[in-house]
Amino acid sequence: MPKHPKRALTEAELQRMREACGASKRDIALFEFLRSTGCRAHEMLFTRIEDVDIENKRVFLRKTKAKIEWAFKDGKRTYKGSKVVPRTSFFDDIAAKAVAEYIDERRAEGAGDEDQIFTIDQNAERDGWMTRHIVKGLAKAAKIP
Repeated sequence: MPKHPKRALTEAELQRMREACGASKRDIALFEFLRSTGCRAHEMLFTRIEDVDIENKRVFLRKTKAKIEWAFKDGKRTYKGSKVVPRTSFFDDIAAKAVAEYIDERRAEGAGDEDQIFTIDQNAERDGWMTRHIVKGLAKAAKIP
């Protein structure tokens, strides 16, 4: 299957994605969070409930991969690794409502401020895979390549 170029979704496609979420508060919040903040799946997965400020529509992303570190040896530059650089991102009213409703659901299940908002599996690496799988499943249900 050919890989499609990355592009912004149209309003009609956004609506179909929302409809594909059905009644799942998790899927709605996950989709709206990723759509509005533009953060990566792994950044979202390490976000705690306490990191989200619904009133000011911002989120503190504690696990990012933003700064590449280089080492120099014998005059050659080599990749040393990526440094975690926390950052703040912002979201819109639609995402704020969806995330607030999902946080309420998580709290009703016993989640505290230090708990991650989105938990899909116990293994963070598998969570990242599952997040992509969920979004791809929503896109398929919405008939978006």
